[in-house]
Amino acid sequence: MKNNHSVKALIIKVLFPVFGFVAIKSSPATAQDALLWKISGKEIRDTSYIYGTIHLRDKRVFAFADTVLCYMDLCDMLVLELDLNPLNLLQYTHLMMLPADSTLYDVFQPDDLAVIRETVKKTTGLDFAALEKLKPVILFSLVMQHQMKGDMSFTLDEYLYQKGVERGKEIVGLETFEQQLRLLETIPLEIITGYLKDPLKDKKELELMICKYLESDIDELLLIMQKDETMVALKREFLDNRNRKMAENIDELIHDNSILVAVGAGHLAGNDGLINLLIQRGYNVEPVLPGVEK
Repeated sequence: MKNNHSVKALIIKVLFPVFGFVAIKSSPATAQDALLWKISGKEIRDTSYIYGTIHLRDKRVFAFADTVLCYMDLCDMLVLELDLNPLNLLQYTHLMMLPADSTLYDVFQPDDLAVIRETVKKTTGLDFAALEKLKPVILFSLVMQHQMKGDMSFTLDEYLYQKGVERGKEIVGLETFEQQLRLLETIPLEIITGYLKDPLKDKKELELMICKYLESDIDELLLIMQKDETMVALKREFLDNRNRKMAENIDELIHDNSILVAVGAGHLAGNDGLINLLIQRGYNVEPVLPGVEK
């Protein structure tokens, strides 16, 4: 963890896999499936947009990226879940570590730890001794990141961030790294332990979710979610409460700027999703990309 490049890479990527997995698996259906939506009305100066991403490095999920960039060019500001500026994120590295007198050997049961050590080595290629000071949820996310390897060197969110930088857009985060980390720390240890012992168990489900994302099939994503009681239990904290705060922040930003909001697709849908919450606040929210563009 002493190498600055390694720390920077970890801190940028470590949260997204967990949030993306929970958000997609917990998303209810919309009346009309789409990934990109137009926001207008309520006496705002210019039209703004909200786009549902998926926090992966799989080349397939970049299918709509060029179209989204066209809409980014129409906006003054790019609004992400997090401001991904590495210089800002590095200040939070200490929050990823256990207290000075603790290691993961103090956290996991010995029988579980034996399996976890083997799984971590096999999945990440890293020696467990180099990771034993990480908080359990950071190890959880690190393993998930490696398990979700794709053919791109960056996630879709990181790509949009970099394009925003290149285009000179002001970039704002709806949440802070600390807020996201504090929320992740509420994931029960038994869930973290279960995943670390068998990270391959969700591989087929992840592939199915990617396919449904590409189809903008939110209804089918809901059916996938309903098979997992754990994700239903996490939905209130990981989605509903966050969505309400995100909607408040968007409401504050949108009056003085034309914005492109890019957040995990699971935040968009349902009665407690951003689309409906923005409609409740008096905005017109209409689909721009229904389904897959051929």
